[in-house]
Amino acid sequence: MNTALTNVCNFNCPYCFASEIRSEERVWITEEQFNEILNFHKVSEQREVRLIGGEPTLHPEFTKLLNRIVNDDYFIGVMLFTNGSFSDEVATALSLASHVKHVACLINLNEPNVIGQVMVEKISKNLSTITRSPMEVTIGVNIYRPDQDVSYAFETIRAFNVNKALRISVVAPTLETDRSKDPLEYYAAYKPLILDIAQRANREGIILSPDCSFIPLCLFSKEELLLMSSVAPDMFNHPVCEPVLDVMPDGTVVRCFDMSHMRTNIRKFENDRKIRDYFKEQERKTLQPITTEACATCPIYARFGFGCGCKSFDKHSMNKIVEVKEVKVDG
Repeated sequence: MNTALTNVCNFNCPYCFASEIRSEERVWITEEQFNEILNFHKVSEQREVRLIGGEPTLHPEFTKLLNRIVNDDYFIGVMLFTNGSFSDEVATALSLASHVKHVACLINLNEPNVIGQVMVEKISKNLSTITRSPMEVTIGVNIYRPDQDVSYAFETIRAFNVNKALRISVVAPTLETDRSKDPLEYYAAYKPLILDIAQRANREGIILSPDCSFIPLCLFSKEELLLMSSVAPDMFNHPVCEPVLDVMPDGTVVRCFDMSHMRTNIRKFENDRKIRDYFKEQERKTLQPITTEACATCPIYARFGFGCGCKSFDKHSMNKIVEVKEVKVDG
Protein backbone atom coordinates (compact mmCIF):
# COMPACT_ATOMS: atom_id res chain seq x y z
CA MET A 1 0.00 0.00 0.00
CA ASN A 2 1.47 3.32 -1.13
CA THR A 3 0.50 6.76 0.15
CA ALA A 4 0.59 9.61 -2.37
CA LEU A 5 1.46 12.91 -0.73
CA THR A 6 0.72 14.80 -3.95
CA ASN A 7 0.13 14.23 -7.66
CA VAL A 8 2.49 17.08 -8.55
CA CYS A 9 5.87 16.32 -10.12
CA ASN A 10 8.75 18.52 -11.23
CA PHE A 11 9.74 16.11 -14.03
CA ASN A 12 7.92 15.34 -17.26
CA CYS A 13 9.16 11.84 -18.09
CA PRO A 14 8.10 10.73 -21.59
CA TYR A 15 6.99 7.31 -20.32
CA CYS A 16 5.14 8.51 -17.19
CA PHE A 17 2.72 5.81 -16.04
CA ALA A 18 1.05 8.25 -13.63
CA SER A 19 0.16 10.78 -16.33
CA GLU A 20 -3.58 10.29 -15.84
CA ILE A 21 -3.27 10.98 -12.11
CA ARG A 22 -1.03 13.97 -12.77
CA SER A 23 -3.52 15.42 -15.26
CA GLU A 24 -6.17 15.65 -12.54
CA GLU A 25 -6.50 18.62 -10.19
CA ARG A 26 -3.30 19.33 -8.25
CA VAL A 27 -3.61 17.96 -4.73
CA TRP A 28 -1.52 18.00 -1.55
CA ILE A 29 -2.33 15.72 1.35
CA THR A 30 -3.47 17.46 4.53
CA GLU A 31 -2.30 16.49 8.00
CA GLU A 32 -5.81 15.20 8.80
CA GLN A 33 -5.86 13.03 5.64
CA PHE A 34 -2.38 11.75 6.38
CA ASN A 35 -3.33 10.73 9.92
CA GLU A 36 -6.42 8.94 8.59
CA ILE A 37 -4.29 6.90 6.19
CA LEU A 38 -1.76 6.12 8.92
CA ASN A 39 -4.59 4.80 11.09
CA PHE A 40 -5.68 2.59 8.19
CA HIS A 41 -2.12 1.23 8.10
CA LYS A 42 -2.52 0.24 11.72
CA VAL A 43 -5.82 -1.63 11.29
CA SER A 44 -4.22 -3.32 8.27
CA GLU A 45 -1.17 -4.25 10.37
CA GLN A 46 1.12 -2.45 7.94
CA ARG A 47 4.12 -1.18 9.90
CA GLU A 48 6.00 0.36 6.98
CA VAL A 49 4.72 3.52 5.28
CA ARG A 50 5.51 3.81 1.57
CA LEU A 51 5.49 7.40 0.25
CA ILE A 52 4.89 8.20 -3.41
CA GLY A 53 3.74 11.07 -5.63
CA GLY A 54 3.94 12.72 -8.14
CA GLU A 55 7.17 13.60 -6.45
CA PRO A 56 6.41 13.18 -2.72
CA THR A 57 9.26 15.37 -1.50
CA LEU A 58 7.68 18.40 -3.21
CA HIS A 59 5.03 18.48 -0.48
CA PRO A 60 5.66 21.73 1.42
CA GLU A 61 5.38 19.87 4.75
CA PHE A 62 7.22 16.72 3.75
CA THR A 63 9.58 16.90 6.73
CA LYS A 64 6.66 17.25 9.15
CA LEU A 65 4.85 14.27 7.61
CA LEU A 66 8.04 12.20 7.71
CA ASN A 67 8.57 13.00 11.37
CA ARG A 68 4.94 12.05 12.09
CA ILE A 69 5.88 8.49 11.07
CA VAL A 70 9.26 8.53 12.81
CA ASN A 71 7.72 9.63 16.10
CA ASP A 72 5.02 6.94 16.07
CA ASP A 73 6.27 3.82 17.86
CA TYR A 74 3.92 1.59 15.83
CA PHE A 75 5.81 2.14 12.57
CA ILE A 76 9.16 0.49 12.02
CA GLY A 77 10.11 2.09 8.73
CA VAL A 78 9.54 4.34 5.75
CA MET A 79 9.96 3.60 2.05
CA LEU A 80 10.31 6.62 -0.24
CA PHE A 81 9.86 6.53 -4.02
CA THR A 82 11.49 9.62 -5.50
CA ASN A 83 13.29 11.06 -8.52
CA GLY A 84 16.06 12.20 -6.19
CA SER A 85 15.83 15.93 -6.89
CA PHE A 86 14.71 16.91 -3.39
CA SER A 87 15.88 19.91 -1.38
CA ASP A 88 18.79 20.04 1.06
CA GLU A 89 16.24 20.25 3.90
CA VAL A 90 14.61 16.98 2.80
CA ALA A 91 18.00 15.28 2.42
CA THR A 92 18.88 16.26 5.99
CA ALA A 93 15.50 15.12 7.34
CA LEU A 94 15.81 11.74 5.66
CA SER A 95 19.32 11.26 6.98
CA LEU A 96 18.27 12.10 10.53
CA ALA A 97 15.19 9.87 10.31
CA SER A 98 17.37 6.92 9.26
CA HIS A 99 19.11 7.05 12.64
CA VAL A 100 15.75 6.41 14.34
CA LYS A 101 13.80 4.17 11.96
CA HIS A 102 14.61 2.03 8.95
CA VAL A 103 14.43 4.39 6.00
CA ALA A 104 14.66 3.02 2.46
CA CYS A 105 14.71 5.07 -0.69
CA LEU A 106 14.21 4.04 -4.32
CA ILE A 107 15.56 6.70 -6.65
CA ASN A 108 14.23 6.29 -10.17
CA LEU A 109 16.88 7.77 -12.42
CA ASN A 110 16.22 9.32 -15.80
CA GLU A 111 18.61 9.79 -18.69
CA PRO A 112 20.84 12.83 -18.13
CA ASN A 113 19.89 14.34 -21.50
CA VAL A 114 16.21 14.16 -20.46
CA ILE A 115 16.47 15.88 -17.05
CA GLY A 116 19.42 18.18 -17.77
CA GLN A 117 22.79 18.74 -16.13
CA VAL A 118 21.44 20.89 -13.28
CA MET A 119 19.20 18.06 -12.07
CA VAL A 120 21.96 15.49 -12.55
CA GLU A 121 24.20 17.51 -10.25
CA LYS A 122 21.40 18.00 -7.71
CA ILE A 123 20.68 14.25 -7.55
CA SER A 124 24.39 13.54 -7.17
CA LYS A 125 24.61 16.02 -4.29
CA ASN A 126 21.65 14.39 -2.56
CA LEU A 127 23.15 10.94 -2.99
CA SER A 128 26.38 12.17 -1.41
CA THR A 129 24.38 13.35 1.59
CA ILE A 130 21.99 10.47 2.23
CA THR A 131 24.49 7.69 1.58
CA ARG A 132 26.56 8.88 4.53
CA SER A 133 23.65 7.90 6.78
CA PRO A 134 22.21 4.45 7.64
CA MET A 135 19.59 4.99 4.94
CA GLU A 136 19.11 2.12 2.46
CA VAL A 137 19.30 3.50 -1.09
CA THR A 138 18.47 1.62 -4.29
CA ILE A 139 18.66 2.87 -7.86
CA GLY A 140 15.85 2.17 -10.31
CA VAL A 141 15.38 2.77 -14.01
CA ASN A 142 12.32 2.57 -16.26
CA ILE A 143 12.97 1.11 -19.71
CA TYR A 144 10.82 2.77 -22.37
CA ARG A 145 12.97 2.57 -25.52
CA PRO A 146 14.70 -0.52 -26.95
CA ASP A 147 17.79 1.60 -27.69
CA GLN A 148 17.90 3.20 -24.24
CA ASP A 149 21.36 3.66 -22.74
CA VAL A 150 21.20 2.86 -19.01
CA SER A 151 24.92 3.14 -18.36
CA TYR A 152 24.20 6.16 -16.16
CA ALA A 153 22.43 3.86 -13.70
CA PHE A 154 25.44 1.54 -13.44
CA GLU A 155 27.77 4.53 -13.10
CA THR A 156 25.65 5.90 -10.25
CA ILE A 157 25.73 2.58 -8.41
CA ARG A 158 29.49 2.46 -8.80
CA ALA A 159 30.01 6.09 -7.72
CA PHE A 160 27.92 6.08 -4.55
CA ASN A 161 27.47 3.89 -1.50
CA VAL A 162 24.12 2.43 -2.61
CA ASN A 163 22.81 -1.12 -2.80
CA LYS A 164 24.53 -3.25 -5.43
CA ALA A 165 21.15 -3.66 -7.04
CA LEU A 166 19.24 -2.14 -9.93
CA ARG A 167 15.46 -2.15 -10.08
CA ILE A 168 14.25 -2.25 -13.68
CA SER A 169 10.87 -2.06 -15.33
CA VAL A 170 9.85 -2.39 -18.96
CA VAL A 171 7.04 0.13 -19.00
CA ALA A 172 3.68 -0.58 -20.61
CA PRO A 173 3.33 0.99 -24.09
CA THR A 174 2.57 4.58 -23.15
CA LEU A 175 4.16 5.95 -26.33
CA GLU A 176 1.85 6.37 -29.33
CA THR A 177 4.20 4.47 -31.65
CA ASP A 178 3.92 1.32 -29.51
CA ARG A 179 0.17 1.08 -29.03
CA SER A 180 -0.58 -0.94 -32.15
CA LYS A 181 1.95 -3.66 -31.39
CA ASP A 182 1.16 -7.20 -30.33
CA PRO A 183 2.21 -7.67 -26.66
CA LEU A 184 4.88 -10.27 -27.41
CA GLU A 185 6.17 -8.19 -30.31
CA TYR A 186 6.42 -5.21 -27.98
CA TYR A 187 8.30 -7.09 -25.25
CA ALA A 188 10.53 -8.98 -27.70
CA ALA A 189 11.93 -5.67 -28.94
CA TYR A 190 13.28 -5.01 -25.44
CA LYS A 191 14.88 -8.40 -24.92
CA PRO A 192 18.31 -7.55 -26.40
CA LEU A 193 18.59 -4.51 -24.13
CA ILE A 194 17.54 -6.50 -21.05
CA LEU A 195 20.10 -9.19 -21.85
CA ASP A 196 22.80 -6.53 -22.26
CA ILE A 197 21.84 -5.11 -18.88
CA ALA A 198 21.91 -8.59 -17.34
CA GLN A 199 25.36 -9.31 -18.76
CA ARG A 200 26.74 -6.04 -17.42
CA ALA A 201 25.11 -6.68 -14.04
CA ASN A 202 26.72 -10.12 -13.98
CA ARG A 203 30.15 -8.62 -14.68
CA GLU A 204 29.79 -5.92 -12.04
CA GLY A 205 28.20 -8.06 -9.32
CA ILE A 206 24.88 -6.21 -9.35
CA ILE A 207 21.55 -7.90 -8.69
CA LEU A 208 18.66 -6.94 -10.97
CA SER A 209 15.23 -6.56 -9.39
CA PRO A 210 12.54 -6.59 -12.09
CA ASP A 211 9.47 -4.52 -11.31
CA CYS A 212 5.92 -5.70 -12.04
CA SER A 213 6.07 -4.99 -15.79
CA PHE A 214 8.73 -7.23 -17.30
CA ILE A 215 9.43 -9.45 -20.30
CA PRO A 216 7.38 -12.70 -20.39
CA LEU A 217 9.71 -15.59 -19.59
CA CYS A 218 8.67 -17.56 -22.69
CA LEU A 219 10.63 -15.06 -24.82
CA PHE A 220 13.91 -16.18 -23.25
CA SER A 221 15.86 -19.25 -24.33
CA LYS A 222 17.07 -21.75 -21.70
CA GLU A 223 20.55 -20.24 -21.83
CA GLU A 224 19.15 -16.74 -21.41
CA LEU A 225 16.97 -17.85 -18.51
CA LEU A 226 20.09 -19.27 -16.84
CA LEU A 227 21.75 -15.86 -17.10
CA MET A 228 18.64 -14.10 -15.78
CA SER A 229 18.33 -16.53 -12.88
CA SER A 230 21.84 -15.62 -11.73
CA VAL A 231 21.31 -11.85 -11.75
CA ALA A 232 17.52 -11.44 -11.36
CA PRO A 233 16.21 -14.32 -9.19
CA ASP A 234 13.11 -12.31 -8.19
CA MET A 235 11.73 -12.48 -11.72
CA PHE A 236 10.83 -16.13 -11.07
CA ASN A 237 9.05 -15.33 -7.81
CA HIS A 238 6.82 -12.47 -9.01
CA PRO A 239 5.74 -13.24 -12.58
CA VAL A 240 2.21 -11.87 -12.16
CA CYS A 241 1.31 -8.53 -10.62
CA GLU A 242 -0.90 -8.08 -7.60
CA PRO A 243 -2.96 -4.96 -6.78
CA VAL A 244 -0.51 -2.33 -5.56
CA LEU A 245 -3.00 0.01 -3.82
CA ASP A 246 -1.95 3.60 -4.44
CA VAL A 247 -3.85 5.75 -1.94
CA MET A 248 -4.44 9.36 -2.98
CA PRO A 249 -4.75 12.23 -0.45
CA ASP A 250 -8.58 12.18 -0.46
CA GLY A 251 -8.69 8.44 0.30
CA THR A 252 -9.21 7.32 -3.29
CA VAL A 253 -7.42 4.03 -3.89
CA VAL A 254 -6.32 3.05 -7.39
CA ARG A 255 -5.25 -0.50 -8.21
CA CYS A 256 -1.98 0.91 -9.54
CA PHE A 257 -1.18 4.12 -11.39
CA ASP A 258 -1.07 2.38 -14.74
CA MET A 259 -4.65 1.20 -14.21
CA SER A 260 -5.96 4.26 -12.42
CA HIS A 261 -9.42 3.78 -13.95
CA MET A 262 -9.84 0.97 -11.40
CA ARG A 263 -10.46 2.87 -8.19
CA THR A 264 -12.47 2.91 -5.00
CA ASN A 265 -12.25 4.65 -1.60
CA ILE A 266 -10.35 3.55 1.47
CA ARG A 267 -13.27 4.42 3.74
CA LYS A 268 -15.39 1.59 2.28
CA PHE A 269 -13.11 -1.14 3.65
CA GLU A 270 -11.96 -2.53 6.97
CA ASN A 271 -8.35 -3.09 5.91
CA ASP A 272 -6.03 -3.35 2.92
CA ARG A 273 -6.74 -7.07 2.42
CA LYS A 274 -10.40 -6.27 1.73
CA ILE A 275 -9.36 -3.71 -0.88
CA ARG A 276 -7.05 -6.20 -2.61
CA ASP A 277 -9.88 -8.75 -2.74
CA TYR A 278 -12.12 -6.08 -4.26
CA PHE A 279 -9.66 -5.27 -7.04
CA LYS A 280 -8.95 -8.93 -7.73
CA GLU A 281 -12.65 -9.48 -8.29
CA GLN A 282 -12.81 -6.45 -10.58
CA GLU A 283 -9.90 -7.56 -12.72
CA ARG A 284 -11.20 -11.12 -12.94
CA LYS A 285 -14.33 -9.75 -14.59
CA THR A 286 -12.80 -7.03 -16.76
CA LEU A 287 -9.14 -7.61 -17.66
CA GLN A 288 -8.00 -9.82 -20.50
CA PRO A 289 -4.77 -11.73 -19.82
CA ILE A 290 -1.82 -11.60 -22.19
CA THR A 291 -1.70 -15.22 -23.32
CA THR A 292 -0.15 -17.16 -26.20
CA GLU A 293 0.09 -20.80 -27.25
CA ALA A 294 3.20 -21.07 -25.07
CA CYS A 295 1.06 -20.47 -21.97
CA ALA A 296 -0.46 -23.95 -22.33
CA THR A 297 2.81 -25.62 -21.31
CA CYS A 298 4.21 -22.86 -19.09
CA PRO A 299 4.60 -23.88 -15.40
CA ILE A 300 4.25 -20.25 -14.31
CA TYR A 301 0.96 -19.88 -16.16
CA ALA A 302 -0.21 -23.19 -14.67
CA ARG A 303 0.60 -21.91 -11.20
CA PHE A 304 -0.82 -18.39 -11.44
CA GLY A 305 -3.41 -18.72 -14.21
CA PHE A 306 -2.61 -15.41 -15.83
CA GLY A 307 -0.39 -14.26 -18.69
CA CYS A 308 2.87 -12.46 -18.03
CA GLY A 309 3.60 -8.84 -18.83
CA CYS A 310 1.69 -5.76 -17.71
CA LYS A 311 -2.04 -6.24 -17.29
CA SER A 312 -2.65 -2.68 -18.49
CA PHE A 313 -1.33 -3.46 -21.98
CA ASP A 314 -4.78 -3.61 -23.58
CA LYS A 315 -5.71 -0.26 -22.10
CA HIS A 316 -2.72 1.41 -23.69
CA SER A 317 -2.96 -0.39 -27.02
CA MET A 318 -6.62 0.60 -27.39
CA ASN A 319 -5.71 4.17 -26.44
CA LYS A 320 -8.69 4.52 -24.15
CA ILE A 321 -9.68 4.16 -20.54
CA VAL A 322 -12.15 1.39 -19.85
CA GLU A 323 -14.87 2.45 -17.48
CA VAL A 324 -15.18 -0.23 -14.82
CA LYS A 325 -18.40 -0.61 -12.88
CA GLU A 326 -18.16 -1.29 -9.17
CA VAL A 327 -18.43 -4.96 -8.32
CA LYS A 328 -19.96 -6.06 -5.06
CA VAL A 329 -17.79 -8.49 -3.13
CA ASP A 330 -18.22 -10.02 0.29
CA GLY A 331 -16.88 -7.88 3.09
